[in-house]
Amino acid sequence: MNNKDLVGRISLKTGLSTIEVSELQSACVDSIIEAVNQGKTVMIQGFGGFEVKTRAARKMFNPRTGETQDIPERRALAFRQSNVLKEKLNQE
Repeated sequence: MNNKDLVGRISLKTGLSTIEVSELQSACVDSIIEAVNQGKTVMIQGFGGFEVKTRAARKMFNPRTGETQDIPERRALAFRQSNVLKEKLNQE
C-alpha cells in the first residue's frame, strides 16, 4: 500500500475528501517527526510506539578496497508494536 492508497481508504471510511485526509496525514507525520526529533517517545494506542535510539560509532571494513572506515555515531528511528497489534497479526 502506498500513500495514495492509504489516503483513499481513510477518505472512504471517514467521508472526508482526499485533500483533507492528505493534509491530516501530513500533519500527523510531521508531528511524529517533530516529537521524536526532540527525544520524545510517540505512542499510538493499539498500534505501537516510535522512539529514537542512538547507534554507537563503529569501524567498517570494505572488502572490495580492503580499507577500514569509521562510521560515526548516529540516531535511528525504532518502532515497537503494541500487544494489540501483535495479537491481531497472529490471529488465525
